[in-house]
Amino acid sequence: MEKLNDILEKLASPLKRYSNCLLRIGLGISFFLHGYGKIPIQQDFVDWLSSKGIPFAETTAHLIAWGEMIS
Repeated sequence: MEKLNDILEKLASPLKRYSNCLLRIGLGISFFLHGYGKIPIQQDFVDWLSSKGIPFAETTAHLIAWGEMIS
């Protein structure tokens, strides 16, 4: 097990400096795609927000979709 740990450490250590950047890029792509999937705003999404008691459901739906894409 120690030998495997050493091998994995040698493989991963050069990538440590890039890990934060790769994580941010991956999360950014994920947020963009989830927001993009909500545009154009579908009535089902607005109805779901209304059923949860969220005020101004249509406006909130637009803010959610665009907020996910921009972030």
